[in-house]
Amino acid sequence: MSQDTIAFKRDSSSFLRVADLEMSTTLSMRSISFDSDESQEQKDQQQLSDDLVPNFHHMAIDPPPNVKLDPKERWVVLDDGNKNHAPIAPMAVAALAKSGLK
Repeated sequence: MSQDTIAFKRDSSSFLRVADLEMSTTLSMRSISFDSDESQEQKDQQQLSDDLVPNFHHMAIDPPPNVKLDPKERWVVLDDGNKNHAPIAPMAVAALAKSGLK
């Protein structure tokens, strides 16, 4: 999936701060489809080679519009700005729900 095929409207999307949630910093939609017998290095190389969109497919330090950049923060979007869920949204919402149950 390339960035050209994604209609991701940052100004219209809902962002979720995930820095405090128990989500792996390398978690992405690509990482959940890996075979278990691949080494972590192979997984990381494959993930870097994919055309994933920050915030939309994986956590990123890129904040929502009008929010000051803080390298310690992590953000995901919940939708594409057109009422369609972002691929990372279900994992982020599940992590949020899990943190609320503690």
